[in-house]
Amino acid sequence: MCLAPCFKGCSDEEYSAEVNRVEAYFDSAGESLAREFSVQRDAASGNLAFEEAAAIHVRLEKLRPVVSQFPEIVRRIDRLSALIVQPCQQPESVTFFRVAGGVIAGPLAFCIQSNEHMKSQSMESRVLAVLDSFPKASGRSMLETMEHLALLKRWYYRGSRLGEIFLADDKNIFPMRRIVRGIGRVLKGEKPEENTSARLEVGDRNGEIRVEERNQN
Repeated sequence: MCLAPCFKGCSDEEYSAEVNRVEAYFDSAGESLAREFSVQRDAASGNLAFEEAAAIHVRLEKLRPVVSQFPEIVRRIDRLSALIVQPCQQPESVTFFRVAGGVIAGPLAFCIQSNEHMKSQSMESRVLAVLDSFPKASGRSMLETMEHLALLKRWYYRGSRLGEIFLADDKNIFPMRRIVRGIGRVLKGEKPEENTSARLEVGDRNGEIRVEERNQN
């Protein structure tokens, strides 16, 4: 709950400490608070305050299902690195969108069948080469970044989104085997369960990226 710093309900030091706790909570996907509860519970148990320890244990048990429900995409914006794979109009190809720092770049067509001079390369190495070819997300205004995040959120949380997303880990390493398998699934063109699906599109003006809803009827 808010410590009411605007009304001097707490000192600057107390407010700073609470801000750090909240930041640590999101950075660790809730694990920092789980560790905090565990330490408090063990300390209470060690002091023979068993009722207090039991109450803290109940709070810890209520926290765990909340933390486990965090979607994979919930992370700091500067650590939000992903590859979106969607169907492509070109035969034997899929479309790539690159997400870096919350900014969407693309689309780029990725042909499943490699060229003659690339046949010696694996699918994983070819995907990595395409990822490296995307322009760096730099010099973006805060407003533009917010617009891209809103589009990504709208697409990601649709129950019938078209395509798949693969997120890099904290070291910015992508799950290449999962991506290769996902490319195969997207290429098959499996229809979404519902009639309306969401697709990331590039508009006609200034390469604007948007989410377009398509009726499958």
